[in-house]
Amino acid sequence: MAKNDPHRFDTLLRVRKRQEEIQAQALATAKRNVQAAQDQRSKLAQERINTFQKAGEVVHPQFDASEVRTYYQYARHLAYLGDLKDMEIRELATKAEERRKELEIAMKARRIVEKLMERKMTVLKKELAKQEQQAIDEVATNYAAIASALPRDKQYPQEFSS
Repeated sequence: MAKNDPHRFDTLLRVRKRQEEIQAQALATAKRNVQAAQDQRSKLAQERINTFQKAGEVVHPQFDASEVRTYYQYARHLAYLGDLKDMEIRELATKAEERRKELEIAMKARRIVEKLMERKMTVLKKELAKQEQQAIDEVATNYAAIASALPRDKQYPQEFSS
């Protein structure tokens, strides 16, 4: 019966659940990192737009080429930072996808252990039902043996007589 004991997998199931939790946390962290990088990218884009607006405002009252050039240089720098941030976002998204795949693997491993435990529990229940039926059959056989050994009028105990 120890071979079919489903509780022998309890520790393994706890380990697999913990591994799944760790992978889920890693995926959540990776997604947060991607979102933070996207937010930073959005801020850079907005800052670039604001810079162009400021450059446009400077041009109207009095045109100073060096000041306008400074704004455009800053806008190009922001575009460069945006490109770097886009590259970082792609890298972080790739890592998040890897974490998602690792989480799927951990979830499959946990489900495998759970299925194994269910199968062992089913086998154990069948085994226990079989043992119970054998015990009932033995009791019935004993009553039949006792009844056949007694005289005819005292064959059945009073609780069974009608």
